[in-house]
Order: sequence, then C-alpha cells, then structure tokens
Amino acid sequence: MSEVSKRNQDALRALHDQGVIIVINSGRSFESICGRIPDDLYDYASCMNGQDVYSVKLKQHFLMPELDRKDITDLFEIVSHHMSVMEIYAAEDHYSACSPAYAFLGNLYAKLSWLRWRICGYHPNPIRLITNAEDIPCSHVPKVCFTGRARQLEEIRDELPKGLDSTLVNLNWMEVQKAGISKGAALKKILEAEHLDGSMAVGFGDGENDIPMLKECGTRIVMSNAMPNTKKQATELTCSNNEDGVAVWIEANLLD
Repeated sequence: MSEVSKRNQDALRALHDQGVIIVINSGRSFESICGRIPDDLYDYASCMNGQDVYSVKLKQHFLMPELDRKDITDLFEIVSHHMSVMEIYAAEDHYSACSPAYAFLGNLYAKLSWLRWRICGYHPNPIRLITNAEDIPCSHVPKVCFTGRARQLEEIRDELPKGLDSTLVNLNWMEVQKAGISKGAALKKILEAEHLDGSMAVGFGDGENDIPMLKECGTRIVMSNAMPNTKKQATELTCSNNEDGVAVWIEANLLD
C-alpha cells in the first residue's frame, strides 16, 4: 500500500461516517500510513504486518516483539550466501545488507530504493549499505525484507531459523518477523476489543501477507492482480489496485 486514491478515500470515509469500523492493515510503518492517509478515515492502523497496532480513539500503540540482534545476525548470515539483498527497518533508519561479493548490487539497489521513495513523495534518510555483521543495527527492528528472484527467496525461506515467520508480498519480495506476528493476529485482537465476530468483517487483500487477515474475515475480497495463493482465499474478486478495486466493491455492495 503506497497510495490510497481519492476514490478509495471517499468510499472509506462514507463507510466511516456511517459508523463502520475501518482498519488499515499494512506492511508499512505507522509513519508511512499517517503521512498518507487522513486519520478521519480509520479507527485502527495495523502496521508492519501487525507488529504495531495503533488505536485512533485511544491514541495508543500496541507493540508486538521485534527482531533481536541474534535474529538479524542469523538472517544476515543467510543472505550472505545468496545473490539477494536484505532490507532492515530500524526505527527511522533503513539499511540494505548483502554479501561483500554483491556490494555493487546492494549499493545500486539501496540508491534505487531511496530514489523510488522520493519519487513517491517520501523523504527517507539515505539507505546505508551493510556488508559486515558487526555493522548490523541491534534494536527497534520490527521486520526485515528479502528481495531477489523467486527461487532465491524460496531457498532463503527454507533456511530461516525457528521462531521466525516469513510471508511473500509478491514473487520477488519476502518479509520476515517474529513468529506469531501477522495481519490476521492483529485483526483478531481488534475484533475482540470491539466485541465483533469475524463473520461481520470485510477484508481486502492482494499479497500473501494478507492471507492471515483474510482468514479472519467473513467476506474476503481479493484484487484481480493478487498473488495466486491469495486469490484462493477470496469469496469475491474485485478490480486491481490501480483500478480502485476497494472503492468499486464498496460502492456496489455497501453504499446506497
């Protein structure tokens, strides 16, 4: 989720004005969400795949465990044996890590990633390249991400240590966090806090990291451009993200 179009915002706002509880469930940080989505559109923001849940009403964050230094060091050891880049999110800082043998590739990726964020309107700090385990940040790391070819990501996934979970956002992007953290676990807690049954929830998704969330919802709407495994969870399909699929379904089914 990089942008929420005006049409999607209007549809969500109309539902919110009717008293429907809106949850923004994203793999991105809370800072990315609150900088992009007006807070009158939602009641909860589930960020970093459920690691950080923010309640608009309470003005409070509810945090799940972050990765520790051993986790990150183990993951760096894994990526060092693959032609892949590991992105590390640590508070406001952003790192790209790879084997010294692929430093050129990692540095190029870091620069292009930073440029992409700037083009999208964000203003991140420069992305630092790490090729040595001693330089790895050791605190406030909610997740790391691996980017590379699909086969490489499958191999990395098979090598992950116990206690960590992985999820594919797309064929070339995999996210890793502490076991038990997911969009679904976060949504379940929100539903319990609001005394609602999951059968009343409508979820929208496209990536495999949306599958746990969709499983908690009675109505599961999946975008036409979604990953194949995500489409298997759908009760209905809607248009793609670029075609305002969320708004199209809401307008046809929930708004007069």
